[in-house]
Formats: sequence, structure tokens, C-alpha cells
Amino acid sequence: MLCFSELNFEELKEYERIGVAYSGGLDSHVLLHLLASKLDLESIYALHVNHGMSKYSDVWELHCKEVANDLGIEFSSWKINEDNNTLSLSEARLRDSRYAALTSWANDRDIICLGHHQNDQVETIFFRLIRGTGINGAKGISKKTRMDNVDIYRPLLDFSKEEIRAYAINKKLSWIEDETNLDDKYDRNFLRNQIIPSLSSRWPFLMKSLTNFSERASTAQLLLNELADEDIEKSINGGLSSVSLYYIQNISEARIKNFLHRWIWRLSNKSLETSMIDQVYHSIFKSKSSASPKVFIGPVDHADSFEIRRYDDKLYTIPYESKSSLQDIFPLAWDLISPLTLSTGKLSSTIVRGRGLRYDKSLEAEVRGRNGGEIIRPPGRNCSKSLKKLFQEEYIPPWLRERVPLIYLNNELAAVANLWIDEKFLALENEQGIELSWQDNTFS
Repeated sequence: MLCFSELNFEELKEYERIGVAYSGGLDSHVLLHLLASKLDLESIYALHVNHGMSKYSDVWELHCKEVANDLGIEFSSWKINEDNNTLSLSEARLRDSRYAALTSWANDRDIICLGHHQNDQVETIFFRLIRGTGINGAKGISKKTRMDNVDIYRPLLDFSKEEIRAYAINKKLSWIEDETNLDDKYDRNFLRNQIIPSLSSRWPFLMKSLTNFSERASTAQLLLNELADEDIEKSINGGLSSVSLYYIQNISEARIKNFLHRWIWRLSNKSLETSMIDQVYHSIFKSKSSASPKVFIGPVDHADSFEIRRYDDKLYTIPYESKSSLQDIFPLAWDLISPLTLSTGKLSSTIVRGRGLRYDKSLEAEVRGRNGGEIIRPPGRNCSKSLKKLFQEEYIPPWLRERVPLIYLNNELAAVANLWIDEKFLALENEQGIELSWQDNTFS
């Protein structure tokens, strides 16, 4: 059996600051005490979130500050006042608020340690199974994760509540007993106080069985991820935000859904519910080949939301924040040399000779958006063509066409981003020209 003396915190020394989520309860107090006994005290910070859920909340905050001071550890705290009736807040919302406060403290070289233990792991697995989780959710809590670009570490995950309590009693620690933990109207409390003790009394090996189940689920998920990563690499179309369906559409439905789970997670760090993956699958893969289906992921008009679209046998993700266009912008004067940042991306140029767009300072240059009906005659064409037709010929997705900047010289369309130059404005062999570069911020 693992004992606390065997815990190795060497990897934590790589971080500049080590934050400990310290509620004052048994688990977090033991974790803070352990770290204080094994690491440089100047690198440890006690982080306390005051939810205001109890009439004793402020007293507990003061207690935590005193404990940290006694250990020689710096103390920071946050008060969360979401509304006047905090008791009505969901467990998920409270958790999100707590993590938001904790991660706001951390910088790139910091880590946050949490006091989750084996009993928490079992509760989490139960809770997720009840809600209909898949293999990924059945893994339970990971010992080390990353949230909002901050490393999160749970050193006590292999220890039971009983072992943690025994350590605290042995070290004569004083901890807080939160009376809200006894309120069974909260789902986790109900599992902790009613269901798991009842099951454990009949099946004493329950805790060990579920821990083993979690480990097997982790192994299974690792294999599924490896398979999905292979499928992603075979279908990437220039970047992760665009994949070709040529390969994907020939694999099994189960494998396609596994691909979608992993692809979306790698793009957005979002783990979608199975029902949403089913919706993406049926909308995208079961629609007619001539259709251009799309599925919206996340709340409408939310910065982290995005669309999944199919066009020309390719799959695209489009961030909500990148849905702006240049249609309504006023003409912008441009010197053709200085980089120009637009709402949809960045336009820049490189001076060359004998190619590219002719650089003539006597010509007045402007950047505009599309209004419809524009025509241009690229070199080698026997006539001018509409931009609509050219975009179709090049299979440029419709949602990108309104984002592309048009360059006008003396009120005539001379170039369309880095796609086409009108032959009338093409630099001749001995003339100075510019090569245009366009970086759409959808792909930044």
C-alpha cells in the first residue's frame, strides 16, 4: 500500500509557484501540510475561494489565512458573489466559479494542486455513469490535467479518505467541517453520504473495483485516441481546422464518431456529449453530397462557439469570432507596403521585381470588401470573369469569400488578396512589383 512518505514532489520543483487550492477542509489541509514539509515554503501559495455558501464562510477564510501564516505560506483569497441566492447555484456553476478564480492566479510557470482523493474518484465515476458518460468520462479524474492553459495536479488521488484522515490525526491538524457537505440535496453529497456507503457495506471491494475500472477506461481511451489521431493525420487538409472527407467517409460509423470526438477536442479542448456527436455525424455524413450542411457547437453568439461545415468533400471548423466579413467596410487607403490589419485577417506585401502587382506610387490604392458583381481578368485568361465564378473554380468555401480583401488602384479592381491579379496591373519584367500575402485570422 502506498504511504505518504513515498510521495515524490520533485516534478513540482520545475514550477515557479505552486498554488494549493485550500478550502480549510481535511483533504486540502493535509495536501498543504505535505507540500510544506517537502518543498521550499517560498514557492507554495495557499489559494482560498470563499463561496459564501455558509454563515461561517468568512470565519473559515480567516482560519485558512491563520493556518497558512503559521506554516509560513503566502495566502490569497477570492470571494464569489454570483447572486443574492447562492444556495440556488448548481454544483457545476460553483465548481466553474472556483476553477476560474484559481486559474486567474496562475501564470505560465505555475501549477495548481488539488486535494482530490480516491473517494472523490469513485464519486465522479458514479456521477458520470448516472449521467450517461462514455469511455472518456468513465476514466474519472486524471492526476494531471490542464485547464485554461494552467497545469492542474492531484497528488492524493491514489489515497483513500481514511488514509488522509489518519495522517491528519497523526499530525494533529485542525480542519474545517463544512456543514453543507451533509446536505443531500446536492447530488455529490447524496452519492457520498447515502449511496456509496450503502453499496460499500455490501460489497467492501467496491472502491478497488471502480478504481480498476477507471484505469481500464483510461487505457481504452488512450487506444481510441491513438486510432483517432491516425485518422486525423491521414485526412488533414493543410491544417487541423480543415480535413478531407475522402478518407474518413470510407471508415465505419463508430470510427467516424471516434474521429469527431478527438478532432473537436484537439481543436477546441471541448469534450462533446455523445448526442452532439451523433448530430454532427447525421448532419454532415448523411446529407446529400450536393448539400453544404453545418452544425453549431456551443451557445449562440458565444466567443468560444464554432460551426462545423462541409464543403467540397472537406470538413471545416469556423470559430464564431471569425464570422465577420469585409462587405460593410469603408474603402481604406493603403500604401501597398505597410502591413494592414483588418477585422478578418492581415494583409501584407513583399517588394519584388518583374512579378506580382505593379508598384506605382502615382496610383491611388484602396482596400475594399466585396459588394457583388466584381470582375477581374487574371493573366492568361481570354476574358474577365466574375469573382463568384473564380471562387467556385478554386473551391473556396462561401463563408471565406466575404472575408477576402480586394485591392483597387485608381478605382479599378487590381487584385483579390493573394489569389488573383488583373493582367492590366501585373508588373512587367523590369518593373518593381509587390507580392501580396493574406492571412485569414480564422486559421491563426
